[in-house]
Amino acid sequence: MKSPRSKTVPAAGLGLPRTRRAALGLLTALLGAALTGVIARGAAMDWFAAGITACVLALACLPKLWSAGGGLKLERVFEAGSGPGELLVRLRFSGRRVPPFLIVQVREQLENESAADKRPLVLTCWKLPWLSGEWSVLYRLDGLGRGRYRFTPATVSVTDPFGLVCGLLRAGAADVFTVLPQPEGRFEAFTAGTKEQPLPHTRGGVGEEGGKPDIRAGAGLLSRPYRSGDPLRRIDWRQAAKGRGLQTRQDERASSPAVVLVLDLEGKHFLDGQSKPRKWADGALDACAGAAAQALREAAEGRCSMQLYGGETAEARVPAGNLRAVHAAAMLLAAARPAAGAGAIAVLEKLIQGHNLCPGSRIVVATFGMELKNWERLVELVRSARCRLELRVPLWTSPQLAAFCRERQLWASKNGVLLSWIPLAAERRLAWSKRASVGEEEGHDWQAWS
Repeated sequence: MKSPRSKTVPAAGLGLPRTRRAALGLLTALLGAALTGVIARGAAMDWFAAGITACVLALACLPKLWSAGGGLKLERVFEAGSGPGELLVRLRFSGRRVPPFLIVQVREQLENESAADKRPLVLTCWKLPWLSGEWSVLYRLDGLGRGRYRFTPATVSVTDPFGLVCGLLRAGAADVFTVLPQPEGRFEAFTAGTKEQPLPHTRGGVGEEGGKPDIRAGAGLLSRPYRSGDPLRRIDWRQAAKGRGLQTRQDERASSPAVVLVLDLEGKHFLDGQSKPRKWADGALDACAGAAAQALREAAEGRCSMQLYGGETAEARVPAGNLRAVHAAAMLLAAARPAAGAGAIAVLEKLIQGHNLCPGSRIVVATFGMELKNWERLVELVRSARCRLELRVPLWTSPQLAAFCRERQLWASKNGVLLSWIPLAAERRLAWSKRASVGEEEGHDWQAWS
C-alpha cells in the first residue's frame, strides 16, 4: 500500500488535486501578450499563440462549470470478500454525463469509529467515463481489523487535461459497516501449564471438594449487612440472635453460575499521558476483542449462558443457545472503544457492589494491562465473589519476553488463575489504516493514503 501522505497535509485535503493558480495567472498573461501582438502586428504567429492560449483557458473552465451543475448520484454496494477483513466495494455513478477531455478522480474516505487511532484511510482512483450516463468503479479492501467503519460521502473531482483547474462534487451518503472481531492465532498452545485449581478454602468460601459453601463462622458470603429498605423476610434472624447484627440473606440459588466476559478497555493501556493513541493501540485492542470473541464462541458451543461487559456502556446477556444474542454481543465487541475508567477492575467492582456475580461463575478477562498490581486486584475481587478467574493477554512475540512469561505463569499457578497468552505478530504494531490495503479490481488502479 502506498502512503505518500505528507505530515502537513490535513485529512480533508488528502489525495485531492488542486487548482494551479500560478499557472492560470501565467497563461492569462500570455494570452494578454498574444492579443496585444494581434492588435499591434496581426502576424500569423500572434494569432496562433492567442488561439492556443485561449483554447487551454477554455478547457480549464469546463471542470468548474460541470461541478456547479450537481445532480450526480452514487450507490455504494458492499460484497463480502473471501477472507476475514476483506470487502469488495462497488461505486455506481449516474445522473450526469462527463464531457470529453475531462479527467475524473473518485476519492473515498474510510474512518474506523472504534479505533484508538482516528486517522482515516483515503482511497483515490482516476477514470475517463466520457459521455457515459452510468459508470462504476470497483476496489477491494484487505486487512481490515475489528471495528465500526464509516464511509463519508464520496468526492468526485474533475480536472482538465493540463491539471490547471479542479472542480469538486460530493455524491452519495455516509455508509456504515461493521467488521466483527476475530480470534488471534491459536492461543490455547500458549496457555500456562496449570490445571484449573479451586480457590484456597477460606471462611465463607467454596470447599475444595466443590461442596456447599461453608457459612458456619461469621456472616459468610451468602449474606451481607442489612441495608435500609431490605425486605424483613430476607433478614437472617438466627445470626441476629447470636449477636452478629442484622444480616440480609442472598438468594444465590435463584441464579446459576455463568461465564462473565469482561473486555478491559482502560484508556491508559492504549493511550499515552496526552490521550493520544500509542502506535500499537489498535493491534492490541483488536487482539483483546478477538480473545473476547473466542470466549464468546466457546460459551456458545458449550451451551452455557454468558454476560458481556465492555467498558461503561457495552453490556449484553447471552442466554445459552441464543445465536441472535451471540451476534449482538459480537457487535458490541466490534464497537468497543478505550476510555478512562472503563477497565476490568472498575467493571468487577461495580458488579460485586450490585451483587450481580453468581458464586462459581467463570470470569474471563481479556486485557492488555501488564501491571502485576492490577492482576492481584482482579484476583482479590474474584475471590471475594467466589468465582474463577481466567486472564487472556495479548503479547508481542519476542524472545526477550520468555522470562516475563515464565514469571507470570508461576504467579498464575500460585493464585489459581488460568493464564493464556495471545501471540501478536510485529505488523500488529501498526495503526489500522497502515495495516489495511487496497487491491485493484477490473483494471481500476487505486491508491491508498493514510
